[in-house]
Amino acid sequence: MKATFASLLAAFLPALAIVRAQSCDTSGISLSCGEFSLQNGVELHGRCLSADPGAEVETSLDLDECFQNVKGHITWGPGGSFFSSCRDCELQRATKTMLRCDCWTGGWINNMTVPQYIESFMDLNNATNIENLNGQLKCGTI
Repeated sequence: MKATFASLLAAFLPALAIVRAQSCDTSGISLSCGEFSLQNGVELHGRCLSADPGAEVETSLDLDECFQNVKGHITWGPGGSFFSSCRDCELQRATKTMLRCDCWTGGWINNMTVPQYIESFMDLNNATNIENLNGQLKCGTI
């Protein structure tokens, strides 16, 4: 019997989904996750593929567990609690994977009475920052 491209594709797609969902994404979380939203300025919500073929799981991650604010710049730092010194955070781009916040630089303006904030960005699709582990969003590794 001659195998068609469609039959081969149908046979291998479930296996590909399992491997992709169980391992660290090599092209970022948007490869196996989507429908991202940000709640309370710090909780990333989305839907990710799990090890069950074709199954999607609703998941969330407290971004304070992954990032810190260093002089107004959001950087990788497990348990960094960036949100205590950043405000007005939102997701940008069509994929909703670019985090934008106004973060305190540690400096002051107006005779030391007003904290100085600058706009800061973090690409959440960077595989070293956040990953999908069997349908659950987790802080990645450096």
